[in-house]
Amino acid sequence: MRIMKNPSQRALWVLSYVQGPRVEAWLNAEVLKLKNMVDKLHFTDDDEEIWDTFESNFKHTFEDESQKADGMLRLQNLSMATEKGLEEYISTFDAILAEIRWE
Repeated sequence: MRIMKNPSQRALWVLSYVQGPRVEAWLNAEVLKLKNMVDKLHFTDDDEEIWDTFESNFKHTFEDESQKADGMLRLQNLSMATEKGLEEYISTFDAILAEIRWE
């Protein structure tokens, strides 16, 4: 499908499926961001950074908040006693941070 090859059109295609009064403001803001990337920041329509930026914004906006809460709870309950040594503790800690996108 030709539209899927063009990052700008791909993002607009995805946005065409987002509907409803609760997301209308977000939807309009995203369309403006895409337009500004091309018109003002001089990205080309085929610049993959357009899609990467859109995808990141989408995931950030609609990420599962319960996943973050669950990750925070797992961090609070993480201890050296429950893990099998320092290396496993650190790797579990790092994995939870990555999962909840916490730097």
